[in-house]
Amino acid sequence: LRDSIFFDTKWKYKAGLFDHPTKSERVVMVMGAPEVLLEKSSYVLDGSYREEEISSARRSRIQKHIYSLAEDGKRLVGVAWRKHVKLTSITHPDIEELVFGGVLIISDPIRDGVAEAIKETRSAGVKVKLITGDYEPTARALARDVGLSVQPEAVLDGESLAGMSDKELYNTIEDTAVVARVAPVDKQRIVRMLQKRGHVVAMTGDGVNDAVALKSADIGVAMGSGKDIAKDASDLILLDNSFATIVAAIREGRVIRDNLRKVIAFLLATNAAEVAIFIVSLALRLPLPLIPAQILWINLVTDGTSDLALSLEPDERNVMSRSPENPKAQLIGRNMGYHIIFSGIVMTIASVLLYVYLRSYLMLNMDYCRTMVFTFLAVSSLISTWSFRSLRDSIIKRGIWQNPWLFLSAGFSLLLQVAAVYVPVLQSVLQTVPLSLADWNLIFILSLLTVIAVDSRKMFYGLLFKARKRFGGMGRRAGEAISA
Repeated sequence: LRDSIFFDTKWKYKAGLFDHPTKSERVVMVMGAPEVLLEKSSYVLDGSYREEEISSARRSRIQKHIYSLAEDGKRLVGVAWRKHVKLTSITHPDIEELVFGGVLIISDPIRDGVAEAIKETRSAGVKVKLITGDYEPTARALARDVGLSVQPEAVLDGESLAGMSDKELYNTIEDTAVVARVAPVDKQRIVRMLQKRGHVVAMTGDGVNDAVALKSADIGVAMGSGKDIAKDASDLILLDNSFATIVAAIREGRVIRDNLRKVIAFLLATNAAEVAIFIVSLALRLPLPLIPAQILWINLVTDGTSDLALSLEPDERNVMSRSPENPKAQLIGRNMGYHIIFSGIVMTIASVLLYVYLRSYLMLNMDYCRTMVFTFLAVSSLISTWSFRSLRDSIIKRGIWQNPWLFLSAGFSLLLQVAAVYVPVLQSVLQTVPLSLADWNLIFILSLLTVIAVDSRKMFYGLLFKARKRFGGMGRRAGEAISA
């Protein structure tokens, strides 16, 4: 009778089910789990709506019918009553010798797209568990319809859960997909056990009974149509009550994290190249290839628009097929660090070679040499943003047309760079000189070669990873065969 609703009445039922009670008597009506009310009932209505004792055969038929309805996914609420109660207060032990009136059958079909959303969530490495107060067959039917496991070992009922120790629940909950007839305190217990296993737990709910678990979860998600107490205990509120919105939020969170890393990688690589150019020039005892104003121009004008465009990058093809990251994982991982270092080295080598060729080999004017290096760094940074659209996939695999903001930012920055080279006021501030068409051709060709070299690392890394995975798997299988 857990979570049942009690209420008293002194009214006559028009069908004649209730006699008019005396002032000292009460009719106690009980609504709750039908299988529990049936156990507490001693009487049932016959075809003429008269009370009769429940025989074993009749009780068995009712139980089978309740089970059959639950297996169809129907949500069931049992209705029973006890007449001529003279108690001034009523407690759970007083709920006995009831008249079993029947079952309210509530059809609550699963929304369109929920099964697909759960499938996408599971492919993303996010485990979904159905924790409900419904009857176990109802929970199994719902789980089956949305694609969750309904194997015997994956389903747990509230009675079994209550009898488990924390250690037993800790070992069981990982592989449990469905928990039925669960109490509010058990929901909180499940959340805490999952957290002990190292999971980040998001809990959804809409009622008073969910408030404690919503508060305990790492992310409490309340339904927009839920009770105020559930909303107050939650971190997020779903205004459309759709599970698909949670999946969309997971996708968007991963996209934001990926784009943050792309912006960081782009800025660190280009700025590392600017610093390294000075260090190499000093080591070669050459005049500085850039003046401070030119470095500020590249950082504020050229890079400043590209990182904004990268932050608006759409999701990558495998964003929802990757496993979740450890919340304590570093933002800059090993692969990302390698890409930053390699990109910075390639851009540094290209800039230094261009500078040495113009200054030491051709012995050209210093302002001209600085203008060429300055413009090359600006143009190569703009073109390299296409390489930083993905830290895993090459430009060929990622494509170049999906983010129109890159074209707008690159075009705008390129116009500013042209102005820096040809507008007299900017020439005097940045100490630049006009460049010829041949100079621009050289800059663009060298920039493209630089970006190709930067992007080749990702293609080589991908091939190396596949080879290690393939041959490593063959080695493990060979070792297993030998040991067997």
